[in-house]
Amino acid sequence: VANYFKVNGWKTGEPVVSRASVTGTVADLVSTQVRPDKLIAEYRQLGATPVQVFAGNAQAVLLQFDGANGAEYWMGLNNFYVITRYNRSPLYALAVYQLSQALTAEYNTVL
Repeated sequence: VANYFKVNGWKTGEPVVSRASVTGTVADLVSTQVRPDKLIAEYRQLGATPVQVFAGNAQAVLLQFDGANGAEYWMGLNNFYVITRYNRSPLYALAVYQLSQALTAEYNTVL
């Protein structure tokens, strides 16, 4: 899988996805595609800001998921898109990312 990601454009050390804070009407901002389509700076001007700090010139896509407490907004970057080349589901890509973060945290706790 790692080789597949690399062949499909994975950038080691680059961010994958971040929760996003959204103000105002988001219907026009949320994408049905997973390929990054706007600069983060553009999203910020339109009222969508990633929780993590990313460069304004990075490409991202704003996605909406159904969370336990209602709608959740996430900004996916290129590496998020690469995960969806393996399995096209944005929900799958988010689960893969969240699982990787949980495994990393557990590994670091054991050390």
